[in-house]
Amino acid sequence: MSENQIITADTSSPEYTAALTLHQQIITNGTIAANALYEMCRCLKQMRDDKLYTALGYDDFGVYCEDKANIKSRQAYTYIKIYEELPSAFLQSNANLGVTKLELLTHVNPLDREEFLEQVNVADTTVNELKAEIERLKIENGEKGEQLSMFEQEAKDLKDKNNRLTAERELANMKADELEKKVKELSEKPAEVAVREPDPEEIDKLVQQALAESKAKQEKEVKSLKDELNKAGKSIAELKASLDSEKSNAAARQKELENKLENVQGADKELVMFEYRFKTLQEDLQKFVKSIGEIGDEDKRNKFKAAAVKYIGMITEELSGND
Repeated sequence: MSENQIITADTSSPEYTAALTLHQQIITNGTIAANALYEMCRCLKQMRDDKLYTALGYDDFGVYCEDKANIKSRQAYTYIKIYEELPSAFLQSNANLGVTKLELLTHVNPLDREEFLEQVNVADTTVNELKAEIERLKIENGEKGEQLSMFEQEAKDLKDKNNRLTAERELANMKADELEKKVKELSEKPAEVAVREPDPEEIDKLVQQALAESKAKQEKEVKSLKDELNKAGKSIAELKASLDSEKSNAAARQKELENKLENVQGADKELVMFEYRFKTLQEDLQKFVKSIGEIGDEDKRNKFKAAAVKYIGMITEELSGND
């Protein structure tokens, strides 16, 4: 029988009435529990922010929590963090995940949270698995964000350089105009005895030669700068296209996984989930190793290598502990 198959119920039986009543109590109590978690988080935050615990004779919020509210100080701050960083609607509708998982979700960038929740079934994921997924997302986003910021900074530097070269070219043209003006004044000035009058054609030739050389140099530098700008723009566009492609592929894999899960039950589901996650992990690691090698800055490349080694060490340690 399929897990989602609906059977015909005998609505007139005493068992049906008892089951329906119990079901309603489960739904009601679940709602009460969700609202209770939300309200407790909110009240703890207000108690701390407004320092109302002082009216109860306590100078320290943590002492109040442990002595009066019977809540560990660290746990109280975890409740407050969940309330501050997770949307109220999300917190109320996902209270069943538990405080530990909700606190872990606060470490996911709000811009990535919706997509992350679509890719990871948090309810069926263990705390350690969730930690590993969040750590992987941080490393992936950090590496991609670093590459993108490097390209954007390079483009900014090139634009600044272009503005500087333009200003230098304008200054060179101004100096050339001043030189022409001085030459003209000199040519119109009466010649002194025994001093040969400057040849206007020779002077004009020298001025034009200097202007041509300056113009050629500036045009060469501007062309080189434009080529660099185009190259940087192309790199940024390629990176964004790669990110879009990866998102699309991830969505396709997620859809394929959902289709497979609909046709299997029990242990087979766990096997399908393992195969999916293992394949995704292999592909991501291959891309990650390749992208590290493409980082030109040696210091940054070593930084990401160290982060990857640390993350893999965490996974190795976790797998060893599961034996």
